[in-house]
Amino acid sequence: MIQVIYTSPYVPAEWIAAHGLSPSRVGARGHNPTDSTGGVCSYVTRFIQETGQMDNSTLFVFATECDQMRRGSENIPDKQRQQTFLINIPTAWNTPESSQLYQTELKRLGRFLNRHGGDSPTHDKLTRVMKEYEKLRSNLKAQRHHVSAKIFSEKIAEFHKTGQVVPDFKEKKEDPKGVRIALLGGPLTSSDFILFDEITKNGGRIILDGTETGERTLPRSFDSRQLVENPFEELTDAYIGSIPDAFRRPNDRLYQWIKSIFEERNVEGVLLIRRIWCDIWHGEVGRLREWLNIPLLDIDLDGNVPQTRIQTRIQAFMETLR
Repeated sequence: MIQVIYTSPYVPAEWIAAHGLSPSRVGARGHNPTDSTGGVCSYVTRFIQETGQMDNSTLFVFATECDQMRRGSENIPDKQRQQTFLINIPTAWNTPESSQLYQTELKRLGRFLNRHGGDSPTHDKLTRVMKEYEKLRSNLKAQRHHVSAKIFSEKIAEFHKTGQVVPDFKEKKEDPKGVRIALLGGPLTSSDFILFDEITKNGGRIILDGTETGERTLPRSFDSRQLVENPFEELTDAYIGSIPDAFRRPNDRLYQWIKSIFEERNVEGVLLIRRIWCDIWHGEVGRLREWLNIPLLDIDLDGNVPQTRIQTRIQAFMETLR
């Protein structure tokens, strides 16, 4: 089956799967120091490098909510240029125009998929695929109560990549002791998961992964009635109408989400994770510091940032919280 690779949480896996193709939302692997270029996000650079290692039949979907990723789509290897699609993601929340634009873009994506071996889904097929994904995500969310935060975040990443949820009956949930820490910000790479270990080692525990690759970007649950009556509109609203992010305008929904879930989980400290050249999350640092009533540590991740520097900053931050 033809694989469709993408990174944006605003590209519905259900839409790709309903076209008979295999969706795989992947993140860039860990960065090498040589990956970093001035003005260019190392995450995007690494992802572009990895596209050149994919099978010739693989399709790539880039999205415009990240300006770095949008520009990165222009640097895709020539041999895969015809297999690359750029979807425009509206920044506005819940306006008729933004919803219409998003639906138009999904239909345009559908035509691209059809040209490369896909098949337009019927009403019933889209409903069936959406029900399957809804069940999988429900099973995934249920595991948060049974595994450590690190394992749960890894399970989310694996689900995005493979569309599978594998129960882990051996892994035990973390000891409920320690300062309660939340992660916010951009995407994590495989090597960034060491942050979980650093927090634990210094007397804390992560109780929320609110990064782009974590819980924050899981779409809301589907409405069962709308799922049957109008699955396409329900799909679009569950994604573009519910996933909070710093790039949305206005981005008050992000702060509403933070307030609600921080209170629910009694968060005591925040790590804001961003790439050095990520203007979107960099622009939120000051507002978050003023708006939150708990300490925040801004961590800039890049291939050139020594791991010892990050460890030292986390250690000092945790000492202030204990």
